[in-house]
Amino acid sequence: MGECTIIFTTLAVLLAIALVTSLPTQNNKRHEFCDIEAKDHKGQYTCCSSHYKYRLNAGVCEIKSYKTQLPIFGYSEKATKKVVSREDAHSDHDANEKNPGDDEGVCHVYKIKVGRNGGKCVPGNVVMAAKNVHDWLAGNYKDASCSVDLGPDCAGEPKSSERYMFAVKLNGLDGNQTTLDDSLSSELRNKYRCNIEAHGSEYFVVCPL
Repeated sequence: MGECTIIFTTLAVLLAIALVTSLPTQNNKRHEFCDIEAKDHKGQYTCCSSHYKYRLNAGVCEIKSYKTQLPIFGYSEKATKKVVSREDAHSDHDANEKNPGDDEGVCHVYKIKVGRNGGKCVPGNVVMAAKNVHDWLAGNYKDASCSVDLGPDCAGEPKSSERYMFAVKLNGLDGNQTTLDDSLSSELRNKYRCNIEAHGSEYFVVCPL
């Protein structure tokens, strides 16, 4: 009888250990939205720092915003030629590495994975707007998805003197542009000043950079 008790107790302990080790922990927490994955050892977002001389994974696309006629700035698998210096990273008092802007969350520039490509540095407002697009779709268009990857035509070198828009691509959406635009969340409409634009048969959420 005593041997059976020991065996069952041992099995119960082993089962409990297996269950605990298989549960997701904070260390395995991931942030996933619009083909983006971001995490670090504490389950927090990781920032790109000018201390490590990074390059932006974003470029000027061949398409322009219909509303503003400004070039669209989008994610690019290929990084820019220019290394982001500390002067560049801290040139804007209202949005820099030490003080990210209200629309940037915790990072001025995030280190993220897009699709299968990891270690990409993307501006904070692009990443946070994408998260808001994901949340808006989840609440209104459950069969739709989004992506920050606009394709290979976003490889132009940006210029600091130019103004740009940025875009998040919408996939699997039916309906007309006005209806979609009217359904945008107040966060996207007011905080990020976004609107819906149709380019060919594809829809995008387009916002000022």
